[in-house]
Formats: sequence, C-alpha cells, structure tokens
Amino acid sequence: MAQATAFPGARAVHDSFLAELGRLLVIGLVILLFGLVSGVWWLPILIGLGGYIIWQLRQMYQMEEWLHGIARNEQGLSGIWRYTATYIRRIRDRGRQRKKRISRLLHRFYDTLEAMPDAAVILRDDLRVQWFNLAAHELLGLDVQARKKERRIFNLIDDAAFGTWIREAAHDRPLEMASPVDPSRLLQLRLARFGEGQSLLMAHDVTELKRVEAVRRDFIADVSHELRTPLTVVVGYL
Repeated sequence: MAQATAFPGARAVHDSFLAELGRLLVIGLVILLFGLVSGVWWLPILIGLGGYIIWQLRQMYQMEEWLHGIARNEQGLSGIWRYTATYIRRIRDRGRQRKKRISRLLHRFYDTLEAMPDAAVILRDDLRVQWFNLAAHELLGLDVQARKKERRIFNLIDDAAFGTWIREAAHDRPLEMASPVDPSRLLQLRLARFGEGQSLLMAHDVTELKRVEAVRRDFIADVSHELRTPLTVVVGYL
C-alpha cells in the first residue's frame, strides 16, 4: 500500500512492460509456428526479430523527435515508449508549475525589499553585488548599473572602515557610518547570511534617533545642572 502511494505510476509501468513482453511472446509464437510448418527457421527469425528491431528503432526515432520538440505530442508513440513520453511530459509540467511558483515568490521577495525604507543589498560569497533596492541607491549611492556588472561592494562604497568591516564578514556587530550620498545622515549597517552563499546587507538611517538621543542627553545634563545650583544653596543654609 505504501509503495502504491509513493509510486502512483508503478502500475502503469508494469502494465506497459507486460504489454511489451506480450508483443515479444506473440512474435515468438509466430516464428515457432512458421518454423514448424515450413521447416525453415532462419527466415521467420530474421523477419520477426528484424521487424521488431526496426519497429523499436522507429519508436526511438519518434521519441527523439518528441524530446527535441519536433513532434508536438506523443500520439505517434505506442507501448512503453508512449508511457515514457507521457511520464516525462507530466514531470515537465510539474517542473514548469514549480518554476512559476518559485518565480512568483522571488518577485514577491524583491517587491518586499523594494518597498522597505531601509537599504537592502544582496551579496554573493565573494561580496559581489547581486541585487539592491532603490533605498540602497538613495542611502549608499549605489549605481543602478552595478546590478548588471556585479562589482564588489567595497569598490562601490569608498569608506575604509566599511571596507574593513565587510571583509571581516562582521555578522555579529553593526557598523555606524556617514552616508556616502549625504554625510549629515548617519547609517547603521548590518550583515546577515541567508540561503546558500549569499548575504543581506541592511542599512538603516539612524540620524533622527541619534538626534533624539543627543537631545535627551543635553536635557538630562541641563536639568542636573539647574538642580545642582539650588541644592547647593539649600545645603549651605542647612
């Protein structure tokens, strides 16, 4: 029962093979009867087996035409050859459907990265740029033509600290650097490995966050200073 579930076409394979054996059996019986009646054995053997071989060669030729797309369908085939062509066609159809699903998922993945406000750059193992979104062009200054040329990322971003960081494959620590496009913007870069031989470089604009942190530090310092003066007076009176 388990084998029938795992191999749904096994029964059809056996049926086609048994049909082929039946065809050989019929040819053998015809050769035997003709030989017994005529007393000449070489002629029926030559005609029977020769005809069978020629028929098989013709099936092979039609199979080759079908595989190369010369024949539109497998209707010209018969027996186990037709079953083989039908099975291959089903595998091809499933492969096309799987390829379409993967293509849709890949486009959805790229569309998601394209809609992100953060820069996203897909790198190969040798740090060549494979793909990046529009935000990478705006924040990191990557040229759109770099997608086609697949240049190394440290040749596209002229920053010594970045070159050292990316070569060390620092997946465990982020890097903060000024944007090559606008030095007034501060970026936080992270590198994450995914898939086989690929890495994802993310760049997030932390300029506003750093400004808020600076305002908070200044506010705490001012409050501490303003409180320290009256407290000193009170302590003096005490």
